[in-house]
Formats: sequence, C-alpha cells, structure tokens
Amino acid sequence: ARDGERAHEVGGLAARAQLAGQLRERRRRGDDGAKRRVVIERVGRAAWTHVRACCELAYPAEAYEVIVADNGSDPEPLQQALAPWYAHQSQAEPALQLVHMPVKSVSMARNAAIAVARGQFICSIDDDCRPAPDWLAALDEAWQVMPGAGVIGGQLLLEVPDPVPDVFQPGWEAIWSHLPLGGDQLIRCEDWRSYPWGGNWSTRRDTLIAVGGFPWRYGSPGCSYAGGEEIALSAAIALAGLPIYLSPTATVVHRPSSVRYNLDHVRSTMASSAILEHRLYRDGLIAQETSALGTAGQMLRAAGTMAVAGLIGKRDMARDRRLRLGALGNKLLVQLGWRQVYHLVP
Repeated sequence: ARDGERAHEVGGLAARAQLAGQLRERRRRGDDGAKRRVVIERVGRAAWTHVRACCELAYPAEAYEVIVADNGSDPEPLQQALAPWYAHQSQAEPALQLVHMPVKSVSMARNAAIAVARGQFICSIDDDCRPAPDWLAALDEAWQVMPGAGVIGGQLLLEVPDPVPDVFQPGWEAIWSHLPLGGDQLIRCEDWRSYPWGGNWSTRRDTLIAVGGFPWRYGSPGCSYAGGEEIALSAAIALAGLPIYLSPTATVVHRPSSVRYNLDHVRSTMASSAILEHRLYRDGLIAQETSALGTAGQMLRAAGTMAVAGLIGKRDMARDRRLRLGALGNKLLVQLGWRQVYHLVP
C-alpha cells in the first residue's frame, strides 16, 4: 500500500512539474493570443475522435488552440493517441496541447488547462461531445453581439444509441445532458436552473480568473457524473453582475457512453440535481433555496403522482416519480443535517 501511495505521489509531482514547465513556456512566448479562442476538451477517457473534431472546426486554425485536459490516472494512452497528430501537424491546423491532471476532479482538470491557455476566450466541451463545424464561429458571433456577457453557452443535442437502451424513457433526456434550444436569438438566463452546461460553455479567461476558476468542491470526481461545476461557476459570475446567455446556434452533439444508460446513473444524476440547489445556497451562490418544508411538500406530490400512475398503468411515470422521490428524500436529509452532501454525491 505504501508503494502504491508513493507511486501516486511521485506521479502527482511529475504532473505538477510538467504543468509548471508549460506555464513557463507560455510566459516565454508572451501573450501573443490576445484574441484567440481556446477549446478545452476535458478527457477522463481517451476520446480521440472528438478531440480531432475540435481540431477540424470551420474556424481559422491560427485563431484558436485546443487544450486537452486529461483527467485519467495514466496519461500514456492519450499521449500515444495524440502522437500521430503531433507528428503530422501542419500550419493549417490549430495548436494542440495536452495537460494531465492526475487528481480525479473535472474542475481541477479544467483549471489546469486554463492555466496554460493563451486565448482571451475559453470554450469548454466534454470528451463525449462532438461540436458542429460552425460551433466556435457561432460562439464568436454571440460574443460580438453581447460583449458584456459573463457566460455564453449553447445547445446540447443528445444522440440516443440505436437500439434504444431499456432504461431510457421519454422525459429523461436531460439526465443525459440534452439541452435543445429554439430560434436563433440569444436567450438570457434569468435563473440558475437555466444556466448552460459544461459540454457547451464559454467565458472570458480574465472573468474565470477573477472568480477563481472552476470551484474544486463541485464537478465529478473520478468516474461519477455529479457535475454542477459549470452551474456554480456561472452563479459566481452572475453574482459579479455579469449576465448569462444561451446561443441556440452554437450546437454540440452529446454521445454518452453506453455504460451511462443504467438506473444507477439515473439515481445518481437525480440525487445530484436535487442537492445542487442546497449546495449553491449553502455556498452563497444563490439567494434562496426551497425550504425543508417545501422539499417535503414536493415529496408528497411525487408520492401521490407515483401512486396514481401505478393504478392507471403508467409505468414510466410511476418509475420517474419513485426515483425523484428518493432524490428529494436525500435532499431533505441533507437540509435537516442528518446526512452529509459528500455521502450522497460520490
């Protein structure tokens, strides 16, 4: 066990030394990318095809760079996958950089990438997302229309596997990060519940630094999908007086791994979503939350709907309310102080 701990510590020191070297190199080059866009691909599992899609956007190659924030325990697989790209990279392709963060935290991985970024704008995407060719151009246009924004996100379109997994049912699309938007005009987010999600999210680099980057207390650690880090960061930026927007024309297709289509994932996502409001309120990022009494009322309504749905044979609705009832029950226990958040959000 001591040998394992020592190896992990050595690996962490090596990763920090590599990151420090990348920071020194950025300073040596100078901030020559004042108007550059940065695409940060957060990778916990080597998704080379999606990284490549980010490098082939319909956007001037010299105007953006791609930083891959590898959050895997071993950087070697992704390094090997990227080696052919480095070997044959041309001037017609954007700069590509790999940052390894051995600590299992999506927020820390993204912050490590931001630390070495040279661009004025940070555009974030996940490793199971594929951007539309005009994704970066659409975000660029949105920022020109609304230069005073704090955050601008876009739509996430879920691509459900074929055949459709047994666990999937209509109404659960958002559990796998489906966020469709209509029209072509910017939409102002008036409430934290409508803030953009991390698979299609952008802000100015100086804004990120001013609020301290992605909050390490949020975001999925390891292979869980707790999430919430981009909501917490947007809430912090909104508190600073900057508005949050969504652009319907900035599109990303979400292709979750098949391992996420199971009831454990549904339960975990519902619990995390229910508890997120309490976490944001506890950390002073939103002004109010549903009271414990209000949560109890939501539970009673969910239980009533579940009973009626069961009686009339609506199995999907009954299952949905049963799982939401469990998520609300966990939230109530946290609100009453009978259970800690981190016992529920892995």
